[in-house]
Amino acid sequence: MSARIIVDELQRWPTKIPCFKAGSCHLMVEPDEHGQLDLEALHAFAASIGLRRAWFQPKSWPHYDLTASKLALALRMGAVFVPAKEQAMVRLEARRMTTPVRRVDPINK
Repeated sequence: MSARIIVDELQRWPTKIPCFKAGSCHLMVEPDEHGQLDLEALHAFAASIGLRRAWFQPKSWPHYDLTASKLALALRMGAVFVPAKEQAMVRLEARRMTTPVRRVDPINK
């Protein structure tokens, strides 16, 4: 099964970056059933719509920021719209699945 590339809604954020003044959104890959991300699929899709690998943002949750025109292109190329709130719930579940449970030894704290 291939990775599903997802985008969220365009939002306006305070920014000094001219291309994002009209708003931006996120291009991400949906986690698989084990909470894992196919980052190569994300990078390949990003390249197919003209994004540079240097624009990848690996911190917090791996993604690329998109302008309105890149959002439109991503949707035409097959990305799926998933609202940001729904994506946040999926990310929390994926983190839960991939973060080891930390057990505390009550005797040797």
